[in-house]
Amino acid sequence: MIHLSVCDDEPEVTEKISNSVNFFLTNSKCDFTVEKYYSGESLVESKKKYDLIFLDIEMKELNGIETAQAIRSEDVDVKIVYITSYTDYWRRAYKVHAFDFISKPFSDEDIHNVLKDFLRIYNVENERTVSLRTADGAVVLKIKDILYFHIKDKEKRKVIVNTSHGEYVSTESLKEIYGKLDSEEFYKAHKSCTVNLRYVQSMTKNNGGGIIMTDGTTIPLAIKKQNDFLYLLSKQLRKG
Repeated sequence: MIHLSVCDDEPEVTEKISNSVNFFLTNSKCDFTVEKYYSGESLVESKKKYDLIFLDIEMKELNGIETAQAIRSEDVDVKIVYITSYTDYWRRAYKVHAFDFISKPFSDEDIHNVLKDFLRIYNVENERTVSLRTADGAVVLKIKDILYFHIKDKEKRKVIVNTSHGEYVSTESLKEIYGKLDSEEFYKAHKSCTVNLRYVQSMTKNNGGGIIMTDGTTIPLAIKKQNDFLYLLSKQLRKG
């Protein structure tokens, strides 16, 4: 199921985008939902997670850039398409990692081209998996569902796989698992933990430094690794 939202303070624009999205995804035989918002505040306050957001930049009170910054603090993975009449905003919008831009006035074809690009990426991301050995046999997990790997019992060297739907205990070493992963997507925070960059919420320099994950877990991060980590994190965000 693909979850989308449209946010624009002009109701006629919101309706036009929603109708265009409905037409294209219905004809593409996709399972999807589209929700409409008429202010940045209402979108942020909803606390809902979306796969794709069409977001107007020139909104009153909380504009599109500020809205995106608030959303990005909770969700680094959502694809955001900015809608604007002014190209001057584009440079600022890139700072919150735009997936694409649509200029007003726009056509159905503009919306459909964005959706075509999104579906290509969405389908690839949802098909990518990794196979891991556990005491109960092999499990195949979707890459996008894995939050992080960590060694819970240092003596027995058991690797706990934290996912969005529960935990698994792998009988493989962290080194073996890391060898199966994309090094630009997963980061070795230290010898006992590897994190999925898409689920990083922020980084703190307090108490020596740490990575705060979207589930609230704090992963220790050495000071000497902070610059390298921030570089890879920004690179990952640019994909979104």
